[in-house]
Amino acid sequence: MRFLFIKQTLENVLKMTFLGCIIACTRFPYQGVVEESEKYLKSAHPEAFKSLTHKEEILHYVSMGNEQGPLVILIHGSPGSWSGYAHLYKDPQLLEQFQLVTFDRYGYGLNRPGEPVLELDKQAAIGDALIKKYNQNGREIIVIGHSYGGPVAGKLTAMHRDKITKLILVASSMDPNLEEELWYQTIGKQRLIRWMIPDF
Repeated sequence: MRFLFIKQTLENVLKMTFLGCIIACTRFPYQGVVEESEKYLKSAHPEAFKSLTHKEEILHYVSMGNEQGPLVILIHGSPGSWSGYAHLYKDPQLLEQFQLVTFDRYGYGLNRPGEPVLELDKQAAIGDALIKKYNQNGREIIVIGHSYGGPVAGKLTAMHRDKITKLILVASSMDPNLEEELWYQTIGKQRLIRWMIPDF
C-alpha cells in the first residue's frame, strides 16, 4: 500500500515537472499583445491609472474613454489582471463611444495582492465602488466578465440590477458543479508542490 502511494506521488511529481518544463519553454500566444498594450498604456496614457478611496481602502483601477457614453466595466478571470483588457484601450473608435473601466480583482495587482478573497460580494466590491463613482445621470452600464470574472460580474449585476443594462459573460465559470478539477490542480494542492507555485 505504501509502495503504491510513493509510486503515485513520484508519477505526479514527474507529471508536474514535465508540465512546468513545457510552460517554461512556451508562451501564451496572446501574452505579447497584453504586455505590449500594457506598456503602451503606461507610457502614453499615465492619466488612465486612477485610484479611489472606498471604506478606508485605496482601490486601483484603469479608466479611459468617453465619460458621457455608456460605462463598460471589464472584470478579469483567475489568474489574471486588468492588463488582459489593455489592448481595448488602444482602440480609438471604442474610446470615442464608451468609457472603459477595469481593475485588478482583490488578490491581484495592486488590490490586496496575494490575499485570497473568496466571497463574490467582496470580489464585486470594487465594481460596486466604480459604479457609484461613475453612474451619473443614469447612463448605460455594461458589465463584461471573463472566466472567474463572470460570477463576479453576475454578482455585481445582481447588486445593481436597476442600473446595469447589459451583462456579457465570456467563457465564464458560473456553476461550481460543472467545473472539472484537472490532474495538475490536484497535484498543485500538495504541500510539497505548493511552495513552487507563484502566489497569484
